[in-house]
Amino acid sequence: MNRRSNCILACLLGIAFGFSATLVSLPGLIMEQALSKLTPTESEFNSVIHFPMVTEHARSVVRPSPDIIYSGCRFDLTQGAVRVTLPSLDLDHYASISFFDDRTNHFHSVSNHDLDGRMGLISLVRASDLSDHSPTDHQIAAPSDQGLVLFRRILTGTVTPERANEHRGGFDCSVSQKVLENAQSMTVKDRPA
Repeated sequence: MNRRSNCILACLLGIAFGFSATLVSLPGLIMEQALSKLTPTESEFNSVIHFPMVTEHARSVVRPSPDIIYSGCRFDLTQGAVRVTLPSLDLDHYASISFFDDRTNHFHSVSNHDLDGRMGLISLVRASDLSDHSPTDHQIAAPSDQGLVLFRRILTGTVTPERANEHRGGFDCSVSQKVLENAQSMTVKDRPA
């Protein structure tokens, strides 16, 4: 090859390498940026944040729906398993939790319909720790140590935002031991009609 061909080949390889590096790093950077807006300090890992109702001025979630209320939890499994609670809700209504890894990939969802309206206790664990938890727990192995749990409650029928807001108060996301200590005293009193 001549000198010009070598230069063109080097440029093409540089472009291909740069493009590949961007594709590999961009999802993680996007998720880190989104999570840092949700929880500006690391002390807010494994705790619930309730987002305000969606208006033309308040948009905490990308492409939000005004008939859904949102809550979120930035999880960190380096502190141990995380227990996520989906509060009970009758089957005439809909609430769900979705799990996202640190690269924006969705890896699991659970709704009140999946649980026949009962309260759901989910243990979010590292894949290597999966066998360390009670077989009665609904266990989900996270593909990364950090990520996001997103709670959604749809406002349907006669459900008021206040009633739905009260219901989402039962959504919990905390290090498993802390939840286990409080599990005996926890009751879900809101079962909308």
